[in-house]
Parts: sequence; C-alpha cells; structure tokens
Amino acid sequence: LTNVTAIAVGNITFEFKAEAAGSVFVKAEGKLEVTTPSVEIIEPKEKIAFLGEENLITIKVKHPLTNKGCQGLDVEIETPSSNGRVYVGETDENGELLFGIIPLQTGKIKIYVEGEEVGSIEIWIGLKIVVPSEIEAGKETTILVTTRGGKPIEGATVKVDGETIGTTNENGEIKYKPKEAKTITITAEKTGYYSAKKTVEVEKAAEGAPGFELIGFCIALSLIHI
Repeated sequence: LTNVTAIAVGNITFEFKAEAAGSVFVKAEGKLEVTTPSVEIIEPKEKIAFLGEENLITIKVKHPLTNKGCQGLDVEIETPSSNGRVYVGETDENGELLFGIIPLQTGKIKIYVEGEEVGSIEIWIGLKIVVPSEIEAGKETTILVTTRGGKPIEGATVKVDGETIGTTNENGEIKYKPKEAKTITITAEKTGYYSAKKTVEVEKAAEGAPGFELIGFCIALSLIHI
C-alpha cells in the first residue's frame, strides 16, 4: 500500500480479495498503524511564554519516517483566556508555522495539529533586573527588580554569582556594593515568577581627584616660587 492518507490516529485493517470472477481467491488480512507527525516547538526553546507581551512561537511538523516537513496542516491553539481553540494558520512547505500571541492569563498554551494535541507552552510572569551594565567597584549600586512589564516586585531574592545578597523592598530595590573589578551575574527569583538573570561588568574604581589639602599645597608652592 502506498500514498495512504489518514485523518485520525489508530489502525487501518484491510484484506485482499479476488480481482475478477473465476480467479483464485486468496484471503489475507493486515494491519497498518497510523501515527501522528513529529512536532517540534522551535521557539521559544524553553517552551515559556510571558504574560502580557507578544511572544513569537515557531513549530515544525515532520513526517515520522522520512523526517521531511509536512505542508498544509492546520494548526490551532487553546489558551486559558480563549473560548475553545483558535486557528492560527497552516504549515508551509518546510512544515513550519510562525505565529504571535499575547497571553492574558497564566497557564498553558495548548497546540493542536489537525485536531490532535501535540504540545504545550507554559505562560509565566517574567522578572526583569534593572541595573547599569557597568558599575564601579566600591560604589553602592541600586538593583531594581520588576516584572517584564515594569511593575516593581517586593520580596524577590537577589543573588550575585550564586550568593544571596538579600530581598527587594516594597519598591523592588536592593543595594549592592561590589568589592572588586570583575564580571558578575545577578539573578532574581520569586515563587510564581519566571526568574531573571543579567551579566554586569564591575569596573575598577576611578582614581580620585586631588583633595583640597593637595590643591592648597600646590598654591603655596606657587606663591613661594613668585
């Protein structure tokens, strides 16, 4: 059997019979298993979507045996805020489909291909770390933790290179004074939120300008010279 198009998963049962009257009849039976295509969520790689912002999702549907892209398959999604499934398009000649979505509730985005559920993406409220990409050693810096939408988060645990430095206040802020010049990684975590990470360069402290005593000494030397 070749070029069999199935519309549902399961098994196809078939039998062979005589083609014309008078020919020898040989009874035979067989069974052909029908499986769903292979579906890969290419983006986002972490299978995470963020609440209240546009997320671009790319899926690829491949033939389970040939590994080639399957064209023309209908794709639908279902979100916590949608009233049932929503059609988002069909796969292209490479078996891929790119679509955007702005989730309005946390939960899951369920993905369907030709009516069959093939995968899901978690919806999270993401955290964001607001701090200059370059800070100075020995100088106190304010680290601000917000949602990705900009709302300050109180009680977020902040770590520098894996070591906890404290939790954010009601304004989403925490103070930090780096001791030496190096590259550091700042992370922010809170239960119910998707954590954030940011790499910051700590620069060597700038050399101070001459103090008043040195300036006065220089002026005195000038007067003596005159």
